[in-house]
Amino acid sequence: MANADAQVATTASLIPFLEAAARQSIYALGILLGQEPAALVAELSRQPPSRPHPFSAGRTALGSAAPAARHPPAEAEIHAATARIGVATADLFPNSRFPVRRECARAISAPG
Repeated sequence: MANADAQVATTASLIPFLEAAARQSIYALGILLGQEPAALVAELSRQPPSRPHPFSAGRTALGSAAPAARHPPAEAEIHAATARIGVATADLFPNSRFPVRRECARAISAPG
């Protein structure tokens, strides 16, 4: 139980840093879109509807996947949001492909 409490405290201490990193990413997207840095903060900082804490309803047996199945971990949500930001950033750049003839490709990949 002490390890779990320590992990909760450690995770909680990371939240301000993660929020700051998310805000920096939002500002960077605003600049890349030619807008004021804070123009997208309201749109991209919307919080999902609040839901009860997974452990507030009572204790579950150790090893039970019920809380995780009902409430996906916050870390997964952060990864998903980061991936969406990465995709949006990539979409800002041109997607161009250049045809390469097979002879050129072989010459490039041939060892020394």
